[in-house]
Amino acid sequence: MLFCSLSIMDLVPVLVILVFLFTLVCRWRIFKKMGLRPWLGLIPVVREYKIFKRCWKAWPFVLFAVLAAVFGSVVQITAYMDINLPIPPFIKSNFMVLSIICLMIITVMMYKHLAFVFGHDIGYVMGLLFLNPVFLGLLAFSKNTFHEELAHLKGKEFKEYTMKNRTLTNRILSAVSAVLIVCTSLGYIGYVMFAEHQPGFVIERHLSKTYKTTEGKVSGNGEVIYPAAETGDAQKGDAQKKDAQKGADADRSDGVRDLYFPDKSSASETTVYMYLVGSDLEDTTGSASINLAQIKDATAAGDKLRFIIEAGGTGRWFTDGFKRGRVARYMIKDGEVECLEILPRNTSMSEQGTLRDFLVWANKTYPSDRRMLFFWDHGGGLAGFGMDIINPGVASGKSLIQTAKSLNLNSLISSRASGALLSMEDIQSALQEAGDKYDLIAFDACLMQTMEVGQALEPYADYLLASEEKEPSNGIFYTAAFSRLAQQPDLDTLKFGAMMCSSYDQSLQLLYGVPQAGYTLSMTDLRYIPVVQETFIGYLDELDEQFRTNKNSFIQMSTARSQAYEFQMEDQIDLIDFINQSSIAATEKAEMIGRISNAVAVRSAASANHINGLAVYLPYDDLDSYTNMYRNLKELGMKSETKVYNDFASILGSQKSTKESGYIGYYRDKEWFVDDFVDYDVSAYRNDIPLIKRDGGYDIDLTDREWATIVGCEQGIKVKVGSRYADLGSRNAFARDGEGHYRLKFNNQWMAIDNILVAVHPGQARRDENGRTVYSGTVDASLNFMEPITIYIEWKNGSGTDIDGKVLGYLPTDKDSDDVDESGMPRGIKQFKSSNTVTFRYDWYDKEGNYLSTALGHWPISVGMYGLKLSQRDISSEDYEYYGILKDVLNRTLKTEVLYHKGKKSKK
Repeated sequence: MLFCSLSIMDLVPVLVILVFLFTLVCRWRIFKKMGLRPWLGLIPVVREYKIFKRCWKAWPFVLFAVLAAVFGSVVQITAYMDINLPIPPFIKSNFMVLSIICLMIITVMMYKHLAFVFGHDIGYVMGLLFLNPVFLGLLAFSKNTFHEELAHLKGKEFKEYTMKNRTLTNRILSAVSAVLIVCTSLGYIGYVMFAEHQPGFVIERHLSKTYKTTEGKVSGNGEVIYPAAETGDAQKGDAQKKDAQKGADADRSDGVRDLYFPDKSSASETTVYMYLVGSDLEDTTGSASINLAQIKDATAAGDKLRFIIEAGGTGRWFTDGFKRGRVARYMIKDGEVECLEILPRNTSMSEQGTLRDFLVWANKTYPSDRRMLFFWDHGGGLAGFGMDIINPGVASGKSLIQTAKSLNLNSLISSRASGALLSMEDIQSALQEAGDKYDLIAFDACLMQTMEVGQALEPYADYLLASEEKEPSNGIFYTAAFSRLAQQPDLDTLKFGAMMCSSYDQSLQLLYGVPQAGYTLSMTDLRYIPVVQETFIGYLDELDEQFRTNKNSFIQMSTARSQAYEFQMEDQIDLIDFINQSSIAATEKAEMIGRISNAVAVRSAASANHINGLAVYLPYDDLDSYTNMYRNLKELGMKSETKVYNDFASILGSQKSTKESGYIGYYRDKEWFVDDFVDYDVSAYRNDIPLIKRDGGYDIDLTDREWATIVGCEQGIKVKVGSRYADLGSRNAFARDGEGHYRLKFNNQWMAIDNILVAVHPGQARRDENGRTVYSGTVDASLNFMEPITIYIEWKNGSGTDIDGKVLGYLPTDKDSDDVDESGMPRGIKQFKSSNTVTFRYDWYDKEGNYLSTALGHWPISVGMYGLKLSQRDISSEDYEYYGILKDVLNRTLKTEVLYHKGKKSKK
């Protein structure tokens, strides 16, 4: 249970600074006692050298310090000089661990002799190692004196003196302490090796296991969905299923261009140009190497396929032939990797010029009558693609700060030197300057299957293969579809796309054991994207024209937006689901969906309900990021979008307040804000909405007119802890009355992780393969006391405290905004390690309901070898208040009156 409302995180930096200053004072006094210049005790390295020289002898320090420096830098130096030392990869990947061992030896020897010359034995050494500030203080401020004669004892004399003056108790304590030091050292080394920076052999073993799980088991011939056929466009659907290329002219609508590559029958070879930014995905988990192994298998299946790859942006590669820490160009053909060229060391994969140069070089040096272009790394839809963690660069002249803010990556600015992205305008410009067109462009990255990305790429390719949602770290599956292409270079692109989508579903089911409805992959026909844009923005334009005079127009748009399926990036929604949620006439809705569906050539079949193959950006939940998204839209020349979005966001922003200040009008000074909407309102804001008790629950007392502006409902709860209240978030499981209106009904159950109540922020609900509702949510927490994270959870309701739930993992979070940081463009949620420590965060309020702070509320918990367990807890014994949270069309939260529960304490 929660026990306090003290922000431990806020105290940690202060405590660290105080302890640091205290140790400096201690070292000053100790050096003074030793007859050394006190200020030397404040200088690292010099300090250790002087202690060794004064208390024992200097050469051991020099030896192990040099070894630590060599082991810590040899891999980086040899990589920089392109020297391939004949050292086994296992040893090379653990040089950093050897460096740490040397530093630990220095520390133990230093404190052993420091304690000895002040007249102490092994017990004091243990204190200096494990309670360093305390025992430094005792040396500095007690009557302990420096014994000059002991400092000169060496070798045999030192051993005889220590043995002569040791009692049996001291000898036993010495043996136990030695074992403890060794075990602690080994434990720390193991932690560094396996938890913080896994050695190569561990990652390679994981890669081998993942590879073998899918090897030879994915056919790519499973079920897929052809959306055009489902919407009644029989001619288009049949043409897709049979031969989309031959039927291209027959089924082309007005305004839809011809295919750039209408006839592939003469293709003798397919060349795939891949822009592979390894980033942290390869460096920490070897994710790129999983796909490279699949690519090698595919090219070995036939001689009609080759991959021309520019790869970099990561410190380590786990594919033989790839250069550590370098940007280089490779060819994979016939299952073999050949390094073609190593680029200058300052080459950044996050810069537009690097991509342009690669495209120009690749198309000129390795021309092909059938070309595909693949991008591999993190993705963020309209915000951009790719993170070079070695040479971050500055994409297209943008500052790192501007790039980071485009995704609310504020923590990126302060905590990470890398992270500039290739914006969609950068990618578009590189393609334009290179001057070539492609049969297909694909993003093996998250969140890139959007209308805006399609608009940017339409002039340069026939098809776009990408995901609306996040991707797992191992990405899409390459072997099946590309093996077919290696043998049959004239393979129809639609068939190829269908095999990629089917392979994705099949591989995920093999890896996770069950179909994965939360992932999606689709291939869009870029010729139809202008029609999609005209249809979608045309509809929004009609609504926008009436915003000022007919507020029902805004209500229609906002209602549809609030109910549309959201992806991991909150303001990226499924386009067809948005149209489905709109209030337009059924006939017109079917026509619009038909036109949009024509663009979705094929998509994976395992996707959850409401996922239809094409996403769109529409600001709503996260207005803070709209400023930079607005700039991105402007850079791409999307004037129609910016006009509608500015009006829509301005109406939302005019009513938006912040949790901390309650200030309404925060967004009115933004460059996109339209002053016409300063006082815009569609309904009076209400708080303390009355509740009427009925049938074991509470009806919410609103008029029909007020209900018309309500688009969602959640149930919130605050638990009393001392004199304050901890906000436990809300849940979006609710009841309805006979008229379909939301009502409040609470069963004394709340979500808990390791039996600790947590503050839940509900996410998108979906259906699993058996039709059960799968709820999702996030929990704010701190990892290892200091790093803010967002924990992802998922569950299915059962009876009582029984739920089928699990903790999926976490992503780093920006400390100030509670928004996901650079990992907001994830390829897979990060997994906890057994050595991790977690503390959950809560918003704290006083008894009047005034916000106080966001802080911790329980002692830290260890993840352990069994991980974190998600459950429900019965809280009937606690004092708490609960209430309904209604969401209206302005994305405001309207609260009902508060209900109070007095806990029934058990008698003991």
